[in-house]
Amino acid sequence: MGRYPITQAQYEAVMGINPNRRMATIWNGSQWLVDHPIPVQFDGMNKPAIAISFEDTQEFIRKLNQITGKHYRLPTEAEWEFVARAGTTTDYCYGDIITPQVVNFDGTSSPHQPSRATCPSGTLDVNQLYPNPWGLYHIHGNVWEWVEDCWHKNYSGAPTDGSAWIRDGVSEQRVVRGGSWANRYDRARSSYRSQDSSISHFNSNGFRIALSNLWSSSTPIVEAGNSSSSIPMPVVSPTPKQTSSKQSTSSASFPSQSASDYFDSGKKKYNQGDFLGAISDYSEAIRIDPNYAKAYNNRGFAKDKLKDYQGAISDYSEAIRIDPNFAYAYNNRGNAKDELKDYKGAISDYSEAIRIDPNFAYAYNNRGIAKRKLKDYKGAISDYSEAIRIDPNDTDYYYNRGNAKRKLKDYKGAISDYSEAIRIDPNNANAYNNRGDTYELLNENSKAIADFKNAALLFKKNEDTTWFNKASQRIRTLEHGIVDYHSVIDQFNANNRDWFREQIGLGFFQKVQANKSLATDGIVIQITLQPSGSLLKYKVNGTEWVIPDRTQEHWYRTIRLLFLGFQPSSSLIRPAELEQRGTSWQVKELGQFQ
Repeated sequence: MGRYPITQAQYEAVMGINPNRRMATIWNGSQWLVDHPIPVQFDGMNKPAIAISFEDTQEFIRKLNQITGKHYRLPTEAEWEFVARAGTTTDYCYGDIITPQVVNFDGTSSPHQPSRATCPSGTLDVNQLYPNPWGLYHIHGNVWEWVEDCWHKNYSGAPTDGSAWIRDGVSEQRVVRGGSWANRYDRARSSYRSQDSSISHFNSNGFRIALSNLWSSSTPIVEAGNSSSSIPMPVVSPTPKQTSSKQSTSSASFPSQSASDYFDSGKKKYNQGDFLGAISDYSEAIRIDPNYAKAYNNRGFAKDKLKDYQGAISDYSEAIRIDPNFAYAYNNRGNAKDELKDYKGAISDYSEAIRIDPNFAYAYNNRGIAKRKLKDYKGAISDYSEAIRIDPNDTDYYYNRGNAKRKLKDYKGAISDYSEAIRIDPNNANAYNNRGDTYELLNENSKAIADFKNAALLFKKNEDTTWFNKASQRIRTLEHGIVDYHSVIDQFNANNRDWFREQIGLGFFQKVQANKSLATDGIVIQITLQPSGSLLKYKVNGTEWVIPDRTQEHWYRTIRLLFLGFQPSSSLIRPAELEQRGTSWQVKELGQFQ
């Protein structure tokens, strides 16, 4: 299969004309214009030949075979999808997401990066962007590619040997695959099929060719043409079982790169946040050197960033197969398993990394995290301590050990670890926040307020709105007695009755004389906000309740708390009943609030 679509230079060398010099049906961004000159941005001898009809491809191939004495042809639809997928099962050979930095499509349609500034308004050189794992460029996007098959609506009755499906099809309609610069992202999927008239000349259509029986001595030869012809021949990618040494050495080849060149390029792209580009470069390094363990490891790391954890595990496993003492690959595979909640599997991999490298502090830390998720807090503390012994200057190790100690109610020990984390990194907002939580548990509210204020400032600086709001609410709670209702609801839903009572207090709700005249079977009779004293008043089954709330803007949260946290059946729980019900409360949300 051709590594690149046929270029304008190749087409002109064979046919004697540049297809860009004729009239065509062009897409101007909003509509198709018939019999229109092709815009200059499509010109370039290394850009794909465009406005090529299916009939044009057949004439080009006929002449090329006469000149070269070889047997070039269009790929079949089955062959095209086989090499497009390159062993993958995702929407694209790069994964389930593409951006205009990886595939030339109409990026304004992308849900991932809808920026006009990143979207080319035409074709790109055929060796731009990134090849797929088998070395083919622009198999997704740039230009639609003709294949040999006639159009059929589905695959029912299709050949099972990969040959072209001509019989019983619409012969004047031929299949095109791959999407183009003018189309949405989903048109570039490996599985997407479309059709065009065999005589159409759209400036979004090009073609790629295949060479039959490439390495066979029985390759059909057409006795015509000069074998020393200077025609720039298409570079052909070998099938997966063939070695790179069998690639064409034709003068049309683009400058070759070594596996280490692609590896270095992949690292650069990864550091720039171009994870798809990094994956493509690491894949090319692996194609050149199938035993490049570091390339497998780094490709897995890039897949991790795209949340393709299964794909990452596969790459880490391959790196380990090649190099069984690759401690980082074990550690990274453990991280991917942790993301998939396979904590025991993660612990096994971290342990193997530690066996290979007993001073691998990060593996100890990660194993501690996995143990904490399995509620093995003592085991976690042991691992964090070992990580600290190896590297006493990592703020995260102290922070994590503090969290585990707090789970065991070793509050003073937790505060000591949070303090050390803050000493190492004075900008560790989470350490300030959790130390504040711990001080509050010890009723050292002034210290808690100071920590929450530092945390809030750092969260704001980091533009972490969620945690800034939470820290700010804790400050208000401690300074003014205002309850953080969202936290209360979260804790209540976890049936943590003791915590709930500590935070709210049974005296928070004050029963007043029932107004029998308003009694009814309805759940919510009346909710009123009293400006004087900021009291919330409501009635349930004729019993009136008053909630003191020092700030009127929290009244809705208060009401929501009542009906999320105190509604086990058809009536509200009274304070005297709280102790009797224990942890058997049920959460039920009711109706609309007025």
